Amino acid sequence: MWPGADEAYYYLYTLNPALSYFDHPPMVALAGGLIPAIFNWVTPLSLRLGPILLFSVSVIYFHKTADFFLDNKAKKFATIIFMIVPMFFISGTVLLPDAALILFWNMGIYYLIKAIRQNRLSSWIMVGIAAGLAMLSKYTGGFLYIGGLLYIFIRRKTLRKERKILLSYGPWLAAAISLLIFSPVIIWNINNDFASFAFQTSRVGVGGVKFRYFYQSIFGQMGYLFPFFFFPGIYYAFKSIAGLKSSDRFRKFIFAFGAVPVLLFLFMALFKRVLPHWPVIGYIILTLPVAKYYLGLSNKRPKLFKFYAAAHAGLVLVAIAAVLIQVHTGFIFNREVKLGHKAEKKDVRDITIDIIGWDKLADYFSAGTGKISCDFLFTNKWYLAGQIGFALKGNYPLMVLSSAKDARGFIMWQDQNKFIGKDGIFITTSKFFKDPEEKYRNYFEDIKLIDTINIERAGKVVKIIYLYRCSNLKKPYPVN
Repeated sequence: MWPGADEAYYYLYTLNPALSYFDHPPMVALAGGLIPAIFNWVTPLSLRLGPILLFSVSVIYFHKTADFFLDNKAKKFATIIFMIVPMFFISGTVLLPDAALILFWNMGIYYLIKAIRQNRLSSWIMVGIAAGLAMLSKYTGGFLYIGGLLYIFIRRKTLRKERKILLSYGPWLAAAISLLIFSPVIIWNINNDFASFAFQTSRVGVGGVKFRYFYQSIFGQMGYLFPFFFFPGIYYAFKSIAGLKSSDRFRKFIFAFGAVPVLLFLFMALFKRVLPHWPVIGYIILTLPVAKYYLGLSNKRPKLFKFYAAAHAGLVLVAIAAVLIQVHTGFIFNREVKLGHKAEKKDVRDITIDIIGWDKLADYFSAGTGKISCDFLFTNKWYLAGQIGFALKGNYPLMVLSSAKDARGFIMWQDQNKFIGKDGIFITTSKFFKDPEEKYRNYFEDIKLIDTINIERAGKVVKIIYLYRCSNLKKPYPVN
């Protein structure tokens, strides 16, 4: 299946190598770009092979971590759940920053627990490596240290011993190693006015309460996890708080590494839009008590457990089938769009429309017609730019010229001054249509529609790709 908008956009990271990027650390570029670069093979599969391999290793580390707290049967049970819950395998098998984060989070948890128990220098070194790589994948990797400190300081019986651990060389060496690994991101931000840090903190700040965001986050997480995981997972997150007064180290582990990220993001969702996969690291740890619950249920009420298992499997299969059928046939929703008009809201509710038809754009350019000779391409949305860039394999200079919405990484990648006096082709779609003769008329000498590409599904035109020739860029367009 064609890459989603984010995946296609992250492919552009690989075409613009840097120490870090405007909206994410650089690990996603390595995860998605290594195999296409080595084998000169750029396809949706090659883009996802890196994440798939990372997720495979993360399963091993999750299994090893579960061994600290669960018996053999429960450990296997938890690993199976980890592999089949949509939030985990989707985050770990498509090109998202979470693919690498999940691996290095699991790896870091394993070595951190080992280091706290044994206080061996080799384990602390591995903690530093894992934590550095986790933060190089996504900033939420820093929760590894937050969780570690909480886990140490809320364990009363061993507090004196573990305070001594914090005064030994190991933790400080780990911190130094992780900081060294993360330093490219720090250097990039210093050299770019802390653009990435500013962008990410603006997404998680606290403003007025907006229950709409909270409900969206709750239902989004429920959709990614399915109710059979979500409800017991949230239950054990809150239950771990009540367990802080006990001597149960398992509950304190669940609180420090599971409940804290999950409940913090739930709190933030009251004020800002929180995407469903952001708290994924917390739910990974909550898999352990959820597995214990379902294992107990399978022993006490086997019929009910079998019903839950069958229902979960059925939902997964139905969800996958529904997406694939909708993408290829439009069986569920298939509205036709009209030429020259921006699609109405009722016409664009089907998000699968966004990922179809880009191969037609690639075919159009590979045909080599005289219509497409140009010095650069540009569009009005960063997510369209990702799809255009992936479809054309980065063979054309590409820019995002828009002041209405952010241009993401293109702020750093594009230099409009290089193209003053040159000709470009503006590409947009019916969903995001904006008449370039109105939007860009003060910036180009002449703008003309040169072609449209109709994208059909089940006999209906469901998307139109527009191509406009824009001659002689007169001055840079203001970009946010």
